[in-house]
Amino acid sequence: MQYRPDSRLGAFEHTTEQQRIAASEGKSASLGHEVKGSTNGRYYIYPVHREAGYLDAYEARAFIQRGDIAITILMYDTHKIAESEIRSLAERQLGRL
Repeated sequence: MQYRPDSRLGAFEHTTEQQRIAASEGKSASLGHEVKGSTNGRYYIYPVHREAGYLDAYEARAFIQRGDIAITILMYDTHKIAESEIRSLAERQLGRL
C-alpha cells in the first residue's frame, strides 16, 4: 500500500500497528525476526493450528515499511512454512522497492 505523505495514518504507523498486533496475538512464538535491509521490517512464523477433521493450518506474516509504502505479506499453507520462505519473500519484495 502506498500512503500519501500528508495522510493521518502513514506507512510507518500502519506497519508498526500491524507488528504490534502480530506480536500480541499470542500466536507467534516470538516478537518476530528482522528483515535484512529494512529499518523496521519484521516477519512472524506461527505455530501449527490443528483441529479435528481439518487439515493442519500454517501461517507466516511479514510487515515492512519503506518511505510511504507499507508491505504486508500473509502466507497460509497446509504444510509447514519454513522460516527461509517468509524471510526470502520479504527480502525480495523489499528489494523491489
